[in-house]
Amino acid sequence: MIKATKRSRDIAFVGIPLLLGFIVYFSCRTKTLLYYRYIPFKEVLQVNALHARASEKCAELLGLGGMGDIIVFSLPAAMYAFSLTYYFKKRYYLSVAPSGSCSRSRVLVLWFFFVALLPELLQLIGILPGHFDLVDVLSASLAISIAMIL
Repeated sequence: MIKATKRSRDIAFVGIPLLLGFIVYFSCRTKTLLYYRYIPFKEVLQVNALHARASEKCAELLGLGGMGDIIVFSLPAAMYAFSLTYYFKKRYYLSVAPSGSCSRSRVLVLWFFFVALLPELLQLIGILPGHFDLVDVLSASLAISIAMIL
């Protein structure tokens, strides 16, 4: 019973942030994002109408600028970083990473670099769409830290 409960918690820690991040992205971001192109059966499911209503409500609730921008732009990426890190920790880090504290620290530093900083650097030099945002780096770093503690 304990193992099933722990597994359920692990699934929730990976799945719920991904789902919530997608909901924020879908509701508050434009249809020009890459993920939107790959939603199947948009016409049958009336996704465009749903997106328009969700986007209107999102703008109404959050507004533009300040905290609204952090929720719309940084929070979904931080939730993705949290889910990815929690999965990485449970699946690989604790079992595969060398157990010496120096070796694990190196792996962790590389993880922060690849998950929190590299995507923003690639935006800065124009390889990925978007623009460099220090708030994104900080929020992803905080999410990674929380996932490693849990």
